Amino acid sequence: MDDYLNDGETFDDYIIRTQREIEIHKLNMDYHLSGMDHVRRQGGKFLYLQFALGALALICLALGYTHGGHWLLASIPFSLGSLSPAFVYCTYMKEFRVESRAFDALELPAVLKQTRYEMEKAEKSKRKDRWWRRLRRTR
Repeated sequence: MDDYLNDGETFDDYIIRTQREIEIHKLNMDYHLSGMDHVRRQGGKFLYLQFALGALALICLALGYTHGGHWLLASIPFSLGSLSPAFVYCTYMKEFRVESRAFDALELPAVLKQTRYEMEKAEKSKRKDRWWRRLRRTR
């Protein structure tokens, strides 16, 4: 139990301190998620750019097919450029989903219940150890 408590801190103080830390963490996560949501919305605007670059790549491919190979080389940057906003958008969406799941999984009662269980288990093992030492002394 001493592993969890600061000097002079009671279990109730520990619960209050843990609740504050979890609330601060929730606020930080909320701020982070709102920033990621903003980036996701801004990334949607780049989809138009992606379509425009993709259209240019197709035009260059068509010109390369009809007029010669140098247009094929010109289509490569437009092809890659049309993919980059999609990669950025997918990456942010993936991170946003992961962070959202982590935020939803953070529940105060579950965290405190697990910690309380661990503290009680440690206390029981200390009591058992003391009992066993007393029993061995009497022999």
